[in-house]
Amino acid sequence: MNREAFRQKVLEQLTRMAAPKFRKLPITDDTEVYYDLRIFGDDLYDFVVWVSKEFGIERRINLDEYGPREGIPSLLFRERRVRREREQGRYKSLKVRDILMAIESGHWPAATNPPLSTPSAEPN
Repeated sequence: MNREAFRQKVLEQLTRMAAPKFRKLPITDDTEVYYDLRIFGDDLYDFVVWVSKEFGIERRINLDEYGPREGIPSLLFRERRVRREREQGRYKSLKVRDILMAIESGHWPAATNPPLSTPSAEPN
C-alpha cells in the first residue's frame, strides 16, 4: 500500500472518531489528534489499536503523554481545559504526520515507552 492510500485510510478513521463538532474540519498532516480533533482516552486507545492492527505496527506508546484519560464531565469545561493545556504544552503533540511516520517506520514515536495498556478513569 502506498503512502497516499494509507494516509487516506487514517484520515477517514480520524474523521469517524473525532468529536462531532470537529468532524467537518479539514484534516491535514499538521492536525493534532487531541488538541484539534478531541480524540483522547478510550477513543485514542481504540485509534492506536486500529492503526496497529490495520498497518501491523507495534503498540508501544504511552497514551498519557498525548492526551488525558477518560472522565472529563463538562463539555464547556473540556474546551477551556484544552485551550489551557495547549498553551501550557501539557501533552506532547501527536499529529497526522506522526501517525504516518509511525506506519512507515513500524513503531510509534519514542518506542521505548511501556506497552500500550487500557486507559482508566482520570483521577480527580
